[in-house]
Amino acid sequence: MKSKLIILLTVIILTFTIFLLVGLHNSAKKEVVQRFQSRQLFTARQLSKELETCLRDESRAVEILSTLPVLKNKKTDAAAKAVQEYFEYLKKDHVKSISIYDEKGTIIYSTLKDAIASDQSDTKFFAWAAQRKNKGYQFIIEDVPQTFAQSSKNSSFQVMIVAPVYGESPSNFIGLVSAVVDLDDILTSFFKPDSAHHSKENAWLIDKDGTVLYQAEHPEMMMFNVHQQDESCLECHTSFKYVETILAKPTGTTAYQLKESSEKLSSFFTINYKNISWKVVVNTPLNEVTDFVDKNSLQTVALIVVISLILLISSFLLLRSNRLKAKAETEAEKLRGQQAFNLILESAGEGIFGLDLNGNHTFVNPKAAELLGFKIEELIGKHSHTLWHHTRPNGEPYPGKECHIYATLHEGISHTGEEYFWRKDGTGFSVDFSTTPISETGKVVGAVVTFQDITERKLAEETLRASEERFRSVTQSANDAIIISNKLGTILGWNKGAEKIFGFANTEIIGKSLELIIPPDYREKHYTGMERLVAESDRHIVGKTMELQGLHKSGNVFPVELSLSEWKTSNETFYTGIIRDISERKKAEAEEEKQREILEKLNDLSGLLAEDMTLEQSLEKGLQIILSTSFLRLEQIGGLFLSEIGKNELVLKSSVNLPEAIQTMCANVPFGHCLCGRAASTGKIQFAACVDERHENHYQGIIDHGHYTIPIFSDGEVLGVIVVYLPVGHLSNPLEMSFLRSAADVFSGIIIRKHAENEIKSKNQQLQKTNSEKDKFFSIIAHDLRSPFSGFLNLTELMAEGSEDFSKVELTDFSKALHDSASTVYKLLENLLEWAQMQKGTISFAPGELSLAEVVSFGIDTINQRALQKGITLINEIPETQQVYADEKMINTVLRNFLSNAVKFTKRDGRIVVRSKKIDAEMIQISVQDTGVGMAEKDVNRLFKMEEKVSSKGTDGEPSTGLGLLLCKEFVEKNGGKVWAESTKGEGSIFYFTVPESMQNN
Repeated sequence: MKSKLIILLTVIILTFTIFLLVGLHNSAKKEVVQRFQSRQLFTARQLSKELETCLRDESRAVEILSTLPVLKNKKTDAAAKAVQEYFEYLKKDHVKSISIYDEKGTIIYSTLKDAIASDQSDTKFFAWAAQRKNKGYQFIIEDVPQTFAQSSKNSSFQVMIVAPVYGESPSNFIGLVSAVVDLDDILTSFFKPDSAHHSKENAWLIDKDGTVLYQAEHPEMMMFNVHQQDESCLECHTSFKYVETILAKPTGTTAYQLKESSEKLSSFFTINYKNISWKVVVNTPLNEVTDFVDKNSLQTVALIVVISLILLISSFLLLRSNRLKAKAETEAEKLRGQQAFNLILESAGEGIFGLDLNGNHTFVNPKAAELLGFKIEELIGKHSHTLWHHTRPNGEPYPGKECHIYATLHEGISHTGEEYFWRKDGTGFSVDFSTTPISETGKVVGAVVTFQDITERKLAEETLRASEERFRSVTQSANDAIIISNKLGTILGWNKGAEKIFGFANTEIIGKSLELIIPPDYREKHYTGMERLVAESDRHIVGKTMELQGLHKSGNVFPVELSLSEWKTSNETFYTGIIRDISERKKAEAEEEKQREILEKLNDLSGLLAEDMTLEQSLEKGLQIILSTSFLRLEQIGGLFLSEIGKNELVLKSSVNLPEAIQTMCANVPFGHCLCGRAASTGKIQFAACVDERHENHYQGIIDHGHYTIPIFSDGEVLGVIVVYLPVGHLSNPLEMSFLRSAADVFSGIIIRKHAENEIKSKNQQLQKTNSEKDKFFSIIAHDLRSPFSGFLNLTELMAEGSEDFSKVELTDFSKALHDSASTVYKLLENLLEWAQMQKGTISFAPGELSLAEVVSFGIDTINQRALQKGITLINEIPETQQVYADEKMINTVLRNFLSNAVKFTKRDGRIVVRSKKIDAEMIQISVQDTGVGMAEKDVNRLFKMEEKVSSKGTDGEPSTGLGLLLCKEFVEKNGGKVWAESTKGEGSIFYFTVPESMQNN
C-alpha cells in the first residue's frame, strides 16, 4: 500500500512541478512584456515632450524675430544683419535656415543663399500668413518646400515655422518670417546607447489624417497616407487595425504582426501644438523583449528532466528500503520512543519539566535545572511555585492560585507568555514560557512547562526603545524637516522641523501625498523620478544632496536642500528625506553674485580705457555691458548722450534697440527737457516706473516702460547722460542706483580720456601735415628759385665781363630778361609770403559783398597786355548783377592765377571765357575755360596737392611753379568754397571754384 502511495505521490509531484515551471515561465514572459510596454509608453511620452519643447522654443524665437523693428520698417540690410545674427545664435538649436519674405511672397533674404529671390506666393503658408486674423500667430508646415531642403539623409524630418510680419497698422501686412527646424537629431539620438533594445527600437511620426511624417526604418513611407493602402503595403502587413487604434486614441499601447517578421510592440503619445496634431509611435520587435525569457525555457526543460530523474530515483530507493524499515521500526518502536523522549529532554535548548496536579516536579531536563540554578534531584518531587515562582518582579508575593500554571493544572487551560522566574541564588530573570495540560482518559493529570531565558532579548528591546526615543527626540527637535514616505509617495513621518518649514501640522499631513509640498510645475518630474527610483534605474540620487523647490501651505514656493536615504523591511521600502530651507542662503548667494557681477561689470567698463577704439565704439560697448547686467532686470534697451560743447544740449551718440521714433525725437535734447535733460540739468538720477507727464518726448503708440536716467559728470561739468529702459512698475533699488552711479563715473573717465586722445591725435596729425607741407613747399621754392637766379647770374656775368662790347639792342634784351627773372622771383616770394601767413593764421581776412563782374574785369585787366601779345581773346560772361560774399583780395588772387595760367597755356589766337552760375540756394560757381594745350587725367588729379609737383612751361616758354594753385585752394576754402579742374589733352582746361552768394551762407 505504501509503495503505491509513493508512486502516486511521485507522479503528482512531477506533474505539478512541470505545470508550475511552465506557468512561471509564461507568467514571467507576460510580466516582462507588461513592464516593457510601460517603459516604452514612458519613452513615447518623453520623446513627445522633447519634440513639443523644441517646437515651442523655436516658435517663440520666430515670434520674437517677426516683431523686430528692422523688419517692420523694411530696412532690408539691417533686417538681414539681424536675421543672420539671430541665426548664428539659434542654429545650434536645430534651426537650419531663416528667411524673410516681402508682402508678395518673394524671399528678400535668407541664411540659405539659394533660397533668396524665390517666389513662395502660391504656398499654403503664405496664404495663411496674409490673413489679418493670423497676426501674432505661428503656423507649422510638415512638408517643407524643396527650396529649403538641406539634408542629404532620406529619413531627415524638417518642419517650417512661419510667422506673419505686420507694420504699426494691424492691416499693414509687410511679409513673413520662416525658420526651418530639423527634428532628426531629437528623433535619432533620443534612444540611449546603453538601452538593451536600442538596436531595434525606433520611432515614427504620423499626423491625425494618417500621413507618415517620419519613419527612419522605412524612409520610403514618409509623406505616405496609410489610408491609401496599395499592393506594396499588403506585401508586408496582414492588417492595418493597429494604425486605426493609434489614430483613435490620444495615448496607449498596441501590438501588430507583419507577414515576414516577428510581432512588434508599439506605444504611442499625442502632440497637440499650434496647428499640428502628431502621434509619436515607438516600435520594438517582441522577440527583442522576450528573447532572454525564451532562452531560459531551455533551462526550465532541463530542470524538469533533472527533477523527474531525482523523483524517480528517490521513489525507487524508498520502495526498496520501505520493506526493510517496516520490520525494524515495528521492533524498535517502543525503544525509539523512549530514547527519543529522553534525547529531546536532554538536548533541548529550553527548560522543560513536568508537574503533577499538586504542582510538584515529575521530570526536569538538564537545561531547566541549569537555568534555575538547581540540580535535577533538588527539584524532583518539590513544589514548583515555592521554589522559583513565589514573588513578582516588583518584590510582591505571587499567590499560587493567580499563577497560570495553577489554571492549567486545575482548569486545563494552556497559556503562553512572559513570566518572571527565580533562581536558587535569589536572582530573577525574565522568561518566555508555555504551560500545557497532560490528559489521560479525558482528565488533567499534570502539566508540561517549557521556558527560555529572554534576558538578553529584553535588554535588546529596551535598548531599541531607548534608541527609538532618542531618535524621536532628535527628530522632533531638529530644525531641518525630516520626512518619511513609502515608495508610493505617502507621508508616514513628519517632525516639528517639517511643520515649521512647510506650515502643515503633523495631523494634517500624515497619510497624505508628497505632492502637497511640491510646486505644481515640478510634480510631473517628481512622479517620473519616483518611478525611476522605485524601478532602481536612478540610484545616484540616494545619499546625495540636491537643491529643489518646496511648496509652503500658504502657496509660497521656496528653495530647499534635500538629502535622501533609503531603508527596507522584509516586505516594504521606505525613504527618509532631510530637507533644509535655504531661502536665506540663496538670498545671500544672490547678493554675493550681485556684488561679484557689479565688480565684474565695472572692471569690464574700466578695461575700455585701455582698448584701442574710438569714443563712439567705447560708448556703444560700455552701454552693452550695462544692459547685459543681469541683476538690473533691464529691458535690453538704452542710449547714451554726450553734451554738445558750448551748448546746453545733449546729443544721442549711441543706442541699443531704441525705437526709431525715439532716436529721431531724442537726437538732440535740451538741458531740463524730458527725463534725460532733467538728469543733465539737476545732476541727479531720474527714475520713472512708467511713461508719465515728465516724458515730454513721446508719441502715439509709445510702448509703456520705466527709466533710469543717469548723469555723467566731471568736476561739475555735464559730460553726458545714460538712459536704460525698465519693465513697467519696476521699483527703484539703492544697489541698482549705486552701480549706475559708479558706471557713470567710469564713463566720465572714458569720455575725458578719449577726448584727450583725440585732441592729441589731431594735434599730431596737424603738426605732421604742417611739417610735411613746409618741407615740400620749401623744396618747391628752392627748386623754382634756382632757374630765375641762374638767369640773373648768367646775364650779370656776361654784362660784367664785356658790357662795352654789347650793342644797345643786346642790352635791351638783357634788361628784359633780367626783368622777367626778377618778376618770377618776386611772384615766388609773394606766394611764399601769402602761404606762410595762411599757415600762421595772420593773413588778413575781411569778407564782404562784392560785384563778381567787377572783380573778374579787374583780373582780366591785369593780364590783358600779355593776352594781347599772344592774340588771345578774353571774354567776361559774368552778369553785372551777380553778387558774392568773400574776401576781395583773396578772390582777386584766385582769378589772377587762373587767368594767368589760362593765358600761359593757351596758344596764340586762343580764347578764354569766364562764367558763373548758381548751383544751389547758397553757392555761386565761377569757371575759367581756355582753349589751351590741356592736361592728361593723371596730371589733373595731381593739381591742388602739396605733395605733388605739377609745373610745366607755357606755350611761349613761360615758366610755371604750380604754387599759385596751392594758394588758390587755401583762399577758396578760407571763403567756404571748393576748387577743382577738368581738362582734355589738346583741347583745353576749365578751372572751377565756388563762393557763398551772401553773408548768411558764408
